[in-house]
Amino acid sequence: MPAGTWDGKISGGTLTLGNGDLHGLAVPEGDAFTVTIPAAASAPVAFSAPATHVPIPLKTKDESGTQWAAAGSLDISPITGTVDPATGAISATATAHGILHLDLAPTTGPASSLYCHLGNAPAPPSAPSAPAPFALALPGSWSSATGTATLADTTFAVVMDCGVPIAIDPLPIIGNIALPGNALTLTASFTRRADPPPPANTVTKPPATAPKTSTNPPKTFVPKPVQCIVPKLKGLKLKQARKAAKKANCAVGKVKRKKSAKKATTVLKQSSASGTVLAQGAKIKLTVSK
Repeated sequence: MPAGTWDGKISGGTLTLGNGDLHGLAVPEGDAFTVTIPAAASAPVAFSAPATHVPIPLKTKDESGTQWAAAGSLDISPITGTVDPATGAISATATAHGILHLDLAPTTGPASSLYCHLGNAPAPPSAPSAPAPFALALPGSWSSATGTATLADTTFAVVMDCGVPIAIDPLPIIGNIALPGNALTLTASFTRRADPPPPANTVTKPPATAPKTSTNPPKTFVPKPVQCIVPKLKGLKLKQARKAAKKANCAVGKVKRKKSAKKATTVLKQSSASGTVLAQGAKIKLTVSK
């Protein structure tokens, strides 16, 4: 790989869970990161890509007089890895953890609703806690010619724990409860930054005549006051909202928690609309899901 600084981002990808209908789910574009290849580098160079939230869109299915519905999300941790400057080979790892909301509404009889965790098996198995995140191994190859890299794991195992035994196997939409055939493919795009211009060679010549003395008083620089420009916090996790507020010279004020179908700590409402200009450090009240 040519030496220099490369701007990268996860530009997309696909997720498959199990052998049912949760195939080819779209991975959204991620946040930007950078990789710097030192000149004459011979050892692998470390990099880190930000975490990615993958929505699992609502899917429905009618089977044997029952309407099934499933939706949820998968959170992929920051991806850490190395790239070999000589070959472009990438070795990367991450973890992931998700949740599925299953609804079944029979033609006759009561409807049911389950929240199922996606992760490793709980340890110990009898513990009431949710499964831990499962591991992802994401080898790949980066091409400086095209500026893209593909990272893929087609062998990771996932446990779906709904908190109660499930007698139906396979499940409509989900497929077999053991979730065989999982796959995650991520596409990353890279753009090399232009090299900074070399410093100009300057030669200072002595003035032919004495410099003129200005009679004008020096101008006084008055800095503009720092302001809080309210960012859009709705839809972010509380932790992300705090960072975004701080970056915009604002602060998170009182946090009210409210029951919601959204994932816990998701911002549902903000007291000031995005784009509002306030004084530096102004506090924004938030309502988040619990």
